[in-house]
Amino acid sequence: MALAAAKHRYAILALLTLLYGIGAMRHAASEPLWYDEVITVISASAPDAAGTWKLAQQIDASPPLPHLLTHIAMHWFGAGDVATRLPAIAGFWIFCLCLFWFVRRRLGIFYGLAALLLPLATEAYDYAYEARAYGLEFGFCGLMLVSWQAATCSHWPRERFKHAAACAALSLSLIGALMCHYYAIMLYVPLAGGEAYRSWKARRVDWGIWAALALGAAPLVWRVATITEVVRGFS
Repeated sequence: MALAAAKHRYAILALLTLLYGIGAMRHAASEPLWYDEVITVISASAPDAAGTWKLAQQIDASPPLPHLLTHIAMHWFGAGDVATRLPAIAGFWIFCLCLFWFVRRRLGIFYGLAALLLPLATEAYDYAYEARAYGLEFGFCGLMLVSWQAATCSHWPRERFKHAAACAALSLSLIGALMCHYYAIMLYVPLAGGEAYRSWKARRVDWGIWAALALGAAPLVWRVATITEVVRGFS
Protein backbone atom coordinates (compact mmCIF):
# COMPACT_ATOMS: atom_id res chain seq x y z
CA MET A 1 0.00 0.00 0.00
CA ALA A 2 2.85 2.36 0.82
CA LEU A 3 4.46 1.62 -2.54
CA ALA A 4 1.20 2.37 -4.35
CA ALA A 5 0.74 5.63 -2.45
CA ALA A 6 4.33 6.64 -3.15
CA LYS A 7 3.88 5.83 -6.85
CA HIS A 8 0.79 8.03 -7.09
CA ARG A 9 1.96 10.72 -4.68
CA TYR A 10 1.68 13.52 -7.23
CA ALA A 11 -1.93 12.64 -7.98
CA ILE A 12 -2.65 12.53 -4.24
CA LEU A 13 -1.00 15.92 -3.74
CA ALA A 14 -2.93 17.38 -6.68
CA LEU A 15 -6.22 16.18 -5.19
CA LEU A 16 -5.35 17.53 -1.75
CA THR A 17 -4.31 20.83 -3.32
CA LEU A 18 -7.67 21.09 -5.07
CA LEU A 19 -9.60 20.32 -1.88
CA TYR A 20 -7.50 22.75 0.14
CA GLY A 21 -7.92 25.51 -2.44
CA ILE A 22 -11.69 25.12 -2.51
CA GLY A 23 -11.95 25.11 1.29
CA ALA A 24 -9.57 28.02 1.85
CA MET A 25 -11.21 30.18 -0.79
CA ARG A 26 -14.66 29.47 0.65
CA HIS A 27 -13.41 30.60 4.06
CA ALA A 28 -11.81 33.68 2.48
CA ALA A 29 -15.07 34.58 0.74
CA SER A 30 -17.17 34.20 3.89
CA GLU A 31 -14.96 36.10 6.34
CA PRO A 32 -15.10 39.93 6.26
CA LEU A 33 -11.85 41.84 6.24
CA TRP A 34 -10.76 43.00 9.68
CA TYR A 35 -8.78 46.13 10.60
CA ASP A 36 -5.24 44.94 9.87
CA GLU A 37 -6.32 43.39 6.59
CA VAL A 38 -7.85 46.71 5.55
CA ILE A 39 -4.42 48.30 6.02
CA THR A 40 -2.96 45.70 3.66
CA VAL A 41 -5.67 46.39 1.09
CA ILE A 42 -5.14 50.16 1.27
CA SER A 43 -1.45 49.89 0.47
CA ALA A 44 -2.00 47.12 -2.10
CA SER A 45 -4.51 49.34 -3.92
CA ALA A 46 -1.78 51.78 -5.01
CA PRO A 47 -1.57 52.25 -8.80
CA ASP A 48 1.69 50.33 -9.16
CA ALA A 49 4.09 48.07 -7.27
CA ALA A 50 6.46 50.91 -6.43
CA GLY A 51 3.59 52.88 -4.94
CA THR A 52 2.50 49.91 -2.85
CA TRP A 53 6.05 49.38 -1.59
CA LYS A 54 6.34 53.02 -0.55
CA LEU A 55 2.84 53.34 0.94
CA ALA A 56 3.20 50.09 2.92
CA GLN A 57 6.24 51.49 4.72
CA GLN A 58 4.34 54.68 5.55
CA ILE A 59 1.15 53.19 7.03
CA ASP A 60 2.32 49.85 8.47
CA ALA A 61 5.23 49.06 10.77
CA SER A 62 5.42 45.53 9.38
CA PRO A 63 7.69 44.71 6.41
CA PRO A 64 6.24 45.50 2.97
CA LEU A 65 6.51 42.17 1.13
CA PRO A 66 2.96 40.92 1.96
CA HIS A 67 1.53 44.22 0.73
CA LEU A 68 3.42 43.90 -2.54
CA LEU A 69 2.29 40.32 -3.15
CA THR A 70 -1.29 41.31 -2.32
CA HIS A 71 -1.00 44.13 -4.85
CA ILE A 72 0.09 41.62 -7.50
CA ALA A 73 -2.79 39.27 -6.62
CA MET A 74 -5.31 42.10 -6.83
CA HIS A 75 -3.81 43.24 -10.14
CA TRP A 76 -4.14 39.76 -11.64
CA PHE A 77 -7.42 38.62 -10.11
CA GLY A 78 -9.21 41.85 -9.24
CA ALA A 79 -10.28 43.32 -5.93
CA GLY A 80 -12.21 41.15 -3.51
CA ASP A 81 -11.85 39.23 -0.29
CA VAL A 82 -10.56 36.09 -2.00
CA ALA A 83 -8.04 37.85 -4.26
CA THR A 84 -6.53 39.83 -1.38
CA ARG A 85 -6.05 36.62 0.57
CA LEU A 86 -4.57 34.52 -2.23
CA PRO A 87 -0.93 35.10 -1.17
CA ALA A 88 -1.72 33.81 2.32
CA ILE A 89 -3.67 30.86 0.91
CA ALA A 90 -0.73 29.93 -1.33
CA GLY A 91 1.86 30.50 1.39
CA PHE A 92 0.14 28.26 3.90
CA TRP A 93 -0.22 25.42 1.39
CA ILE A 94 3.44 25.73 0.41
CA PHE A 95 4.21 25.22 4.11
CA CYS A 96 2.10 22.05 4.18
CA LEU A 97 3.73 20.70 1.02
CA CYS A 98 7.18 21.40 2.43
CA LEU A 99 6.31 19.50 5.60
CA PHE A 100 5.27 16.58 3.41
CA TRP A 101 8.56 16.71 1.52
CA PHE A 102 10.66 17.03 4.67
CA VAL A 103 9.00 14.19 6.57
CA ARG A 104 8.54 11.84 3.61
CA ARG A 105 12.28 11.76 2.97
CA ARG A 106 12.84 10.53 6.50
CA LEU A 107 9.80 8.44 7.41
CA GLY A 108 7.90 7.58 4.24
CA ILE A 109 4.74 8.58 2.41
CA PHE A 110 2.15 8.08 5.16
CA TYR A 111 4.03 10.09 7.78
CA GLY A 112 4.59 12.72 5.12
CA LEU A 113 0.87 12.98 4.42
CA ALA A 114 0.16 13.16 8.15
CA ALA A 115 2.62 16.05 8.45
CA LEU A 116 0.96 17.78 5.49
CA LEU A 117 -2.52 17.54 6.99
CA LEU A 118 -1.58 18.37 10.57
CA PRO A 119 -1.49 22.20 10.18
CA LEU A 120 -5.01 22.10 8.75
CA ALA A 121 -6.27 20.64 12.01
CA THR A 122 -4.79 23.41 14.15
CA GLU A 123 -5.62 27.06 14.72
CA ALA A 124 -2.74 27.93 12.40
CA TYR A 125 -5.16 27.26 9.54
CA ASP A 126 -6.94 30.52 10.39
CA TYR A 127 -3.94 32.38 8.96
CA ALA A 128 -4.36 30.63 5.62
CA TYR A 129 -7.12 33.06 4.65
CA GLU A 130 -5.98 36.28 6.31
CA ALA A 131 -4.51 39.07 4.18
CA ARG A 132 -1.57 39.65 6.48
CA ALA A 133 1.96 38.31 6.77
CA TYR A 134 1.39 35.04 8.59
CA GLY A 135 0.34 32.72 5.78
CA LEU A 136 3.27 33.90 3.69
CA GLU A 137 5.59 33.55 6.66
CA PHE A 138 4.49 29.93 7.00
CA GLY A 139 5.36 29.39 3.35
CA PHE A 140 8.86 30.78 3.70
CA CYS A 141 9.30 28.72 6.87
CA GLY A 142 8.52 25.56 4.90
CA LEU A 143 10.94 26.53 2.13
CA MET A 144 13.58 27.23 4.76
CA LEU A 145 13.09 23.76 6.22
CA VAL A 146 13.45 21.85 2.95
CA SER A 147 16.37 24.06 1.87
CA TRP A 148 18.22 23.24 5.07
CA GLN A 149 17.44 19.55 4.57
CA ALA A 150 18.78 19.68 1.01
CA ALA A 151 21.94 21.45 2.18
CA THR A 152 22.58 18.90 4.91
CA CYS A 153 22.01 15.98 2.53
CA SER A 154 24.53 17.33 0.02
CA HIS A 155 27.87 15.55 0.30
CA TRP A 156 30.53 18.23 0.12
CA PRO A 157 32.67 18.41 -2.00
CA ARG A 158 31.10 15.88 -4.40
CA GLU A 159 27.88 17.89 -4.77
CA ARG A 160 29.17 21.44 -4.51
CA PHE A 161 26.56 22.93 -6.84
CA LYS A 162 23.65 21.26 -5.05
CA HIS A 163 25.00 22.37 -1.68
CA ALA A 164 25.52 25.96 -2.87
CA ALA A 165 22.04 26.10 -4.43
CA ALA A 166 20.44 24.77 -1.23
CA CYS A 167 22.33 27.32 0.89
CA ALA A 168 21.21 30.11 -1.45
CA ALA A 169 17.61 28.92 -1.18
CA LEU A 170 17.96 28.80 2.60
CA SER A 171 19.20 32.37 2.71
CA LEU A 172 16.44 33.64 0.39
CA SER A 173 13.80 31.82 2.41
CA LEU A 174 14.94 33.51 5.59
CA ILE A 175 15.04 36.88 3.84
CA GLY A 176 11.50 36.31 2.58
CA ALA A 177 10.25 35.35 6.03
CA LEU A 178 11.82 38.43 7.63
CA MET A 179 10.38 40.60 4.88
CA CYS A 180 6.97 39.33 5.96
CA HIS A 181 7.26 39.72 9.72
CA TYR A 182 10.02 40.61 12.17
CA TYR A 183 9.00 37.76 14.47
CA ALA A 184 10.39 35.43 11.81
CA ILE A 185 13.68 35.92 13.63
CA MET A 186 12.39 33.18 15.94
CA LEU A 187 12.93 30.71 13.09
CA TYR A 188 16.63 30.96 13.85
CA VAL A 189 16.12 29.25 17.21
CA PRO A 190 15.31 25.72 15.91
CA LEU A 191 17.30 26.14 12.71
CA ALA A 192 20.55 27.36 14.26
CA GLY A 193 20.08 24.92 17.12
CA GLY A 194 19.69 22.00 14.73
CA GLU A 195 22.70 23.06 12.69
CA ALA A 196 24.81 23.55 15.84
CA TYR A 197 23.92 20.03 16.95
CA ARG A 198 24.75 18.65 13.50
CA SER A 199 28.12 20.43 13.57
CA TRP A 200 28.86 19.05 17.04
CA LYS A 201 27.88 15.52 16.06
CA ALA A 202 29.88 15.57 12.82
CA ARG A 203 32.83 17.39 14.41
CA ARG A 204 32.79 19.62 11.34
CA VAL A 205 31.35 23.07 10.68
CA ASP A 206 29.40 23.60 7.47
CA TRP A 207 30.38 27.19 6.79
CA GLY A 208 28.08 27.41 3.77
CA ILE A 209 25.00 26.92 5.91
CA TRP A 210 26.20 29.34 8.58
CA ALA A 211 26.92 31.93 5.89
CA ALA A 212 23.40 31.41 4.54
CA LEU A 213 21.96 31.97 8.02
CA ALA A 214 23.97 35.18 8.39
CA LEU A 215 22.93 36.52 4.98
CA GLY A 216 19.31 35.63 5.71
CA ALA A 217 19.28 38.26 8.46
CA ALA A 218 19.95 41.07 5.96
CA PRO A 219 16.42 42.57 6.27
CA LEU A 220 17.03 43.23 9.96
CA VAL A 221 19.98 45.45 9.05
CA TRP A 222 17.93 47.27 6.43
CA ARG A 223 14.93 47.75 8.72
CA VAL A 224 16.73 48.34 12.01
CA ALA A 225 15.46 51.94 12.31
CA THR A 226 11.84 50.86 11.83
CA ILE A 227 12.22 47.97 14.28
CA THR A 228 13.64 50.34 16.88
CA GLU A 229 10.69 52.68 16.49
CA VAL A 230 8.23 49.80 16.82
CA VAL A 231 9.90 48.59 20.01
CA ARG A 232 9.81 52.12 21.44
CA GLY A 233 6.11 52.33 20.65
CA PHE A 234 5.41 49.30 22.83
CA SER A 235 7.67 50.36 25.69
